[in-house]
Amino acid sequence: MTSAHVPVLLGAYNASLSTSDQLILRLLKSYEHSGVSLHECRPYLWGEAAVNHYSVRSALAQSLWRQPNIEQVLNLLTADNIATTLKHFPLNRTLEVCEKLHADAPNTYDPAFLLPLFSHLLAPENLSRTFRFHRSGALALTLACLGSNCESVRQAAFHVMARFYFHLEASTGSDKKVWVQFINALGGGICQISEDVQSVQPPYIVALFLARASLHVSNPLHPMFAPLHNYISLKSALNLTTVPEFLALFHSSDVNYRVHRHFILEVLRDGMKQKDDFEISHKNVIYKILLSFYSSVIADKKSKLLILEIVESSVKIPEAAPLLVSSYGILSWLEQIIQQLKPGDEHVKTILHILASLWNTLVNSPSSSKDNCLSDVSHHTLLLLLDLFTKFKVKMSPKELDIYLATVYKVLSLQNCGKVLDSMTFTHMTSILHFSKEILGSIEDCEDLLHFGYQFYKISSEDVKEKDDFVLARYNLRRLTVEWLNKTRKSD
Repeated sequence: MTSAHVPVLLGAYNASLSTSDQLILRLLKSYEHSGVSLHECRPYLWGEAAVNHYSVRSALAQSLWRQPNIEQVLNLLTADNIATTLKHFPLNRTLEVCEKLHADAPNTYDPAFLLPLFSHLLAPENLSRTFRFHRSGALALTLACLGSNCESVRQAAFHVMARFYFHLEASTGSDKKVWVQFINALGGGICQISEDVQSVQPPYIVALFLARASLHVSNPLHPMFAPLHNYISLKSALNLTTVPEFLALFHSSDVNYRVHRHFILEVLRDGMKQKDDFEISHKNVIYKILLSFYSSVIADKKSKLLILEIVESSVKIPEAAPLLVSSYGILSWLEQIIQQLKPGDEHVKTILHILASLWNTLVNSPSSSKDNCLSDVSHHTLLLLLDLFTKFKVKMSPKELDIYLATVYKVLSLQNCGKVLDSMTFTHMTSILHFSKEILGSIEDCEDLLHFGYQFYKISSEDVKEKDDFVLARYNLRRLTVEWLNKTRKSD
């Protein structure tokens, strides 16, 4: 292990959560623990910029421009990757580079690398242009880290915010007052929750709102500039226990009211990650407002789609799914929507994902009343899936068909045998086979099963060693056919 290897590793690194990048970061940590100095490469460049910086220089010139400047580092942050990171933020990622790898996410930045880097960039001895830090999206990533489940990540984010505030006080920029007021208001909101800052964890919906607000407040020409600028500059303490500005933006009377509404709906969709996010939405009666608004004449098509996507995000939360079924009547609400859809409507795909996610969440729920809940909703869910089938078009992808077949199979497997023929008839089964044939091609084995029975037929999970969508869809079609035959035979 030598320091000459470090530039090579940084050249192959992209600061993301891809599997290769996580392994490279682990290697860099091993080098550092082995006594190899990484200080000469700080602040770290990565990717092509690192290759260009570290490779094309002679030994004599090396000492003159060895250290990259702050501008070079912040320019490596791309708007697309920042947007992806905020949308799919790794809430359980720790600062420690552990043996267990995070799920592969090549377009998501790694907070375990970026937070220490931001801390170095904002060190008191460095001359930092604060406007470059927030306009590059670095501040947005830091604010998103405040919603992390890992205490060390939140503490590191607070540390970076403190250093950013230090440089703000010494700056002379025109937007200095706005950002000083913002950080003071954020600090006031945190102190209202608890005096022990280390234990404070704002719901990710709040952290995401603040992160996206910091991006738009940097751009006076953006339609969201005025409402977000007012929110940041007029509050002495931010309320971190509610969805910020929901009513003001959702019911905006501004000429750009749709932009305002879509912004807050996108925050709800992308920020709905876990129990805390659902609870503050439930407490603020947001679901009642959204479910009622969907059926109103003033709801535009994009708002309707966003509301469905919010429901999809919500039903993935174990604590949310049973409550949405029992208290909000989500299945009856979906039934009304399905009846109004036209074949091939773009909302069909989202509703399919809602039903699939809802069923998976209910099945895997640790609740003691799970069995009663499943028996109550299984029949209704099966009827919804069969109604939804009439809205499909042949343009459907094999992946979506696989999701549909797998969900119908799972619901059917928990159905009472006596109810199967009442809800899913032979006509339904043949229609599903014919539709699947249009997408998957030959399905003779399933057709033979339906006509000649399954007495000597055995399905093995080894049939799906390949994760190909066509293979998985055919496998689930066979499982569904056998399960339907089994239920109908027992009910005879």
